[in-house]
Amino acid sequence: MKDFGPDPGSPLFPSPDARAGFGALWEAAQQIQEAASRAGFDWKTRSGILDKLAEELAELRVADQEGSRTALMEELGDILFVLIHYAWWTGIALDQALDATRLKFRKRFDALQDAAAIQGRKLFELSPSELDSLWQEVKRKLAVTPDIQPQNPKSQTGRADD
Repeated sequence: MKDFGPDPGSPLFPSPDARAGFGALWEAAQQIQEAASRAGFDWKTRSGILDKLAEELAELRVADQEGSRTALMEELGDILFVLIHYAWWTGIALDQALDATRLKFRKRFDALQDAAAIQGRKLFELSPSELDSLWQEVKRKLAVTPDIQPQNPKSQTGRADD
């Protein structure tokens, strides 16, 4: 099975403008779903949408095991489509939810780099279990004191010396 991992040349944290094209796609997907709902083709409960999401995740696992890029793309699109519908049902703006998570992840990642630097190490020097352990520690600390800002200016992502 081929691993289609991320492009190593792409920036770790692209600017928010890099995602601007998604807004139109999300809006078009939501409009299609609204029209289907008005026609009676919809779930009766949010729980039904979550069941569909679980089904689509299972299908993504199968596509991942098969290694077909086309199948992966299709299943990932199905998942996104279901998530867009769930967001519409709940009245949550998907772009705002994603942006909030992007900011939360960035804060955690910066704190992760700080924690590794305190140990005199860089992230790539840590084993997967060390990274996971440090990540869990950072999450706990930030949950208790969410306004912690990274202390080490060299840990700031997107810096010129990366």
